[in-house]
Amino acid sequence: MDFRSVCKSLRGLARSPLPVGVPPESLFYSVPFDLCFPLASSLCPLMNQKEKHVDVNALKEAEFVCSLTTLVSLLFFHAAHFIGADLGANPNLHVRLVSLGTSATYQKLVLSSFHFSKRHYWILSLTDTGLFVGNALHHVGRDFLLPGLACLVFFPVSGYLLDRLRTRSYFDSLGDADALRSTAEETLKRFISYIMHEIRGPLSGTTLLAGDFHLSLQTLLQHELTEEEAAPGPRTESETVERHRKIKAQIARMVELTRLMRPQLDKMRGWLHQTIHFRDGEFFPLDWFVVSLHVARTAT
Repeated sequence: MDFRSVCKSLRGLARSPLPVGVPPESLFYSVPFDLCFPLASSLCPLMNQKEKHVDVNALKEAEFVCSLTTLVSLLFFHAAHFIGADLGANPNLHVRLVSLGTSATYQKLVLSSFHFSKRHYWILSLTDTGLFVGNALHHVGRDFLLPGLACLVFFPVSGYLLDRLRTRSYFDSLGDADALRSTAEETLKRFISYIMHEIRGPLSGTTLLAGDFHLSLQTLLQHELTEEEAAPGPRTESETVERHRKIKAQIARMVELTRLMRPQLDKMRGWLHQTIHFRDGEFFPLDWFVVSLHVARTAT
């Protein structure tokens, strides 16, 4: 049996003629009061929670208790009507009234799931209540006047409870997602701190080597060609002087390169030293950047 067949059955029950003379207890039978109070009692603990972040397992447990209480209340509700039918009440009337009340309650569940805003939900809910009560009065007659008035009071209250449950569940889910996001951010901060701590050692050694290499290149650049080195040999004196000039030019480029690299390495080392404390929530601006360019060409 699918959803459409259920709706057709309920519609047929609602439109079928009822016997004349509705008993006074139909007010109780048409409106599921025994469903309302257990449902409200099961929803209140979930709605009145004061914790800012609710665990997913606790939320699922509360929703399970609410659903189980609703099902038990429905069974108790139908059993009470069948027992009343066995005691001499009109079974057809009771079954029809129960079907009307149950179908209207389930309509609120559908509206609570498919809507776009608060205003949209309440427009749908109040319109549904008015149409439901008007349809029941049209098919049942004046005997449904008191139960219809009770429905006008009960169904908006049940709609409010369902909307409150949906809103509370939504915000609790957001709170749990926010907790997961905070955990992920904390893990990321620890990972960045660990990686920066591992990089700081090699970077410090590279900075020291760059400084020593810069000093060594400056010493070589200050070296002048002596007479012994310029003495005739396999090459002429002019070739030796020209070769020495080219070597000094290359050394000058390397000196300029190391001069430009050392401040950048010092900044990177200082930034890495600050990043180690990143997981403690110490945020800092990145006041440096790296530009890709040919340093050897720009130094000439």
